[in-house]
Amino acid sequence: MITYQLSQWEKLNYFFYSIPSKIYLGLLLTGLALTTGLTGPSDFQLVYYAFMDLTRTEAVITKVFETPIDDYDSSFEYIFSYEVEGEVYTGNCYSPFSEGEQGEKAIVEYVRDKPLISRILGTDNQPYNMSKFIAGIILILISLIGFSYSRKKLRRLEKILKKAAIVRTFKGEAYATYMEINDTPVLEITYYYEVDSVPYKIFRYNKDENTAFEMQQVLYAVDDPGESVLLLNLPSGIEDKVKELNR
Repeated sequence: MITYQLSQWEKLNYFFYSIPSKIYLGLLLTGLALTTGLTGPSDFQLVYYAFMDLTRTEAVITKVFETPIDDYDSSFEYIFSYEVEGEVYTGNCYSPFSEGEQGEKAIVEYVRDKPLISRILGTDNQPYNMSKFIAGIILILISLIGFSYSRKKLRRLEKILKKAAIVRTFKGEAYATYMEINDTPVLEITYYYEVDSVPYKIFRYNKDENTAFEMQQVLYAVDDPGESVLLLNLPSGIEDKVKELNR
């Protein structure tokens, strides 16, 4: 019988060992970059334009800054001035299109109670509108949902290792799935094993059909043999430790 407690490093290693966990980490980092402005500030003032009372006036473009994006496209920043009830205000906005040249007039919209919040019609107050921030939030939520699944897998392994044993599979079957990697179908491999003459099965995904016919070692919970994991799905450090304890 095997009894083993994972170290903090082994827990972390197992948590991020699978390809899905690495994908979730990538989604999380991308989402954080989008929401914290590391890829450029988001235009949160869109909320004002969506829900506040707006009005329009004529403005004069005082400066234009053009930033090339690639060989064909540019981003434009406009500085403009306008007058509201005798007071002159200065604003700025961004657009992927040319909205006019320095000295030309343009129509701006502004929040009636907050004239400083303004933009030329059809532009944004930051290089990126709020959709970038929303996309970041969605990616973070997806990653957190994925991490909850990875956490369940870790807790399951810890439960198995409290009182575990190893058995070999005696049969394997391969079934086609709708997934493909590099135009190669991904197969669902079902392995069968027995504990005290009671049959159990465990699954994994693989592109190689031949792996279904290779006998595998299964680490299972002695008190609940249906709770199991294939040894080949464990990080090498944990796999070696388990095999050593099984001698």
